[in-house]
Amino acid sequence: MPATRATLLSDPALRPPVPQAQALPQGEVRRLKLRPGETVVVRRGALWLTREGDALDHLLQPGCGHVAAQAQEVVVEAVGPQPCHFERHRLGGPGLRRWWAFRPWWRWAGR
Repeated sequence: MPATRATLLSDPALRPPVPQAQALPQGEVRRLKLRPGETVVVRRGALWLTREGDALDHLLQPGCGHVAAQAQEVVVEAVGPQPCHFERHRLGGPGLRRWWAFRPWWRWAGR
């Protein structure tokens, strides 16, 4: 029986990863290595973000984020009167982006 998209997403190994929630105390600095497509989204507080090779720094408020177009290192710092809560995750997740790769008959149908 061929696997459907719903079956693939119910498999824990193929499900998109849960965002990694992190809290950064006020004034603390952390270095993050981001892979292509990985996202940093601020949920509470403010985050000062510096990217390698970028002359500008970025101040991210709640609801704002940064998507890595390529593998890169960023330095983040919580600024303001409260800790910063942010999430790291990949847009789409591997289970959604390449669900057809688990259906080999899909590629050769009609040949």
